[in-house]
Amino acid sequence: MAQALLPAASPLMGTLLIRHRATHANRVETSLDTAGKSACATAGPTTNNDRGAWKVFRTQAATDKSLNIELWREAGPRWDVKEVRVEKVDGSTAKVTVRADLPVVGATYAMTYTIHGDGEIQVECGYKPGAEKLSMMPRFGTELVVAPGFENLAWYGRGPKETMIDRAFERIGVYRSTVDKEWVEYMRPQENGNKTEVRWVKLTNAAGVGILATGAAPLNVAARHFTKTDMERAGYTFQMKPHPETYLNLDGAQMGAGGIDSWSPNAYPMTPYRLPSGEERSFSYTLKGVAAEVVAKQ
Repeated sequence: MAQALLPAASPLMGTLLIRHRATHANRVETSLDTAGKSACATAGPTTNNDRGAWKVFRTQAATDKSLNIELWREAGPRWDVKEVRVEKVDGSTAKVTVRADLPVVGATYAMTYTIHGDGEIQVECGYKPGAEKLSMMPRFGTELVVAPGFENLAWYGRGPKETMIDRAFERIGVYRSTVDKEWVEYMRPQENGNKTEVRWVKLTNAAGVGILATGAAPLNVAARHFTKTDMERAGYTFQMKPHPETYLNLDGAQMGAGGIDSWSPNAYPMTPYRLPSGEERSFSYTLKGVAAEVVAKQ
């Protein structure tokens, strides 16, 4: 059976819990708990290019918000929920809408969860800017925290190597790997392992049970065993301890890697690969549980 619950204890975090219990022919029962740790994600771990460009703007940014890209780091985590509305759509469908302010950047954000009786959930995210001119947005998306044990990663998008919108050199196809194998080592921990133009992504355990996310439009996707805070605070990968959970980023957009150089304003991505913060944005995807495939014996 499948259940979809919005815990009343945590509406301020916009947390959605999906519990998919699949009972198979061999009577193995598996539970998948997925919690939206940061329903509104507007920033991610920085790159060496980001750090280099920030050194140029840091002093001016203290008095000019249009240069202060660091504002976005707290925009999502500090969202202020104003309304949570639950509607009955029909006998097997409910809709939960969460509307919030983003006081750090003077914008508003809304998330809608349409929950179907078969356990499928459609997630819709929308951002509306305020009047103030702000710096570009690093990313626009969501982060889910997937229970331990779901290590197998498959996706239909660009691969098999990591890609960004200004580094989309890989071919589109169906690729299979593991969460650990998709970690890309750099001189220090930073944004890595992203996949662009992803139609769907699947995380499963050894039995083939898991979760499938399908974008209404192609997504940016990354899966790791480290939090963004872990990566920001560590100087080297060996200084971080992997979490048993998987942090799954499902993003509508993410700015490019940049890197014409890594010490001037040119370290930021070129204009076509930036996310202007003064534009309305929206994206959506569907989540559903995946049961193990049963192969008939010949």
